Amino acid sequence: MKLRLRIFLLRGDRKLSKSDIKERDNFWIGVRYILEFKYLEASKWLLLSEDSKEKYLLLSLINLALGDRERAMEYAEYIESSPALYDISVKVDNPHLGIEKVVKDMNDIIHLAELIF
Repeated sequence: MKLRLRIFLLRGDRKLSKSDIKERDNFWIGVRYILEFKYLEASKWLLLSEDSKEKYLLLSLINLALGDRERAMEYAEYIESSPALYDISVKVDNPHLGIEKVVKDMNDIIHLAELIF
């Protein structure tokens, strides 16, 4: 399956690695799968995690990466109304399309969707 985006997670200016994740709750298990580029497995764990801005942002991006724009937009609607619980930021890239962007909100998701579809 060809991915439309690669998702990277940052803490501060440093890219997260699997060894940085010590927590064992559903959200962090999902994050670990994202770091391994196993997006389908990551989405399963994220769906089980507590509602948060980061959860819905990642679910939106996973769906964009997998080519499901409609579902990505459904998850994006929850980003602004959910609390921020985790100290991470999200960066995406697609070298073929010249995309490298930090994603923070629903507007960023909409803009990305326009670029890749």
